[in-house]
Amino acid sequence: GDKLVHGQQGEVVGPATEGTHQGNDLKMLFPGNKGHVDCSLTKLTREKPPPLPGGHDLGDQLYYTGSNQTFESGDKLVHG
Repeated sequence: GDKLVHGQQGEVVGPATEGTHQGNDLKMLFPGNKGHVDCSLTKLTREKPPPLPGGHDLGDQLYYTGSNQTFESGDKLVHG
């Protein structure tokens, strides 16, 4: 399905037409998406956003090196 990815560049295709975005924001087309997405002007910029902490990029594969943890939901973080 369609997705929004931090730092991805898209093309303005017109004014937003859905719900609370209508008349206030922009309709955008991002690479890989089949449809347009209405986006808030506060989440768009002409400048590339700053890098993520540690100089990492979205999609980087990293290893967890902290202590093992188990959450109330049953989810776990395991060292290594």
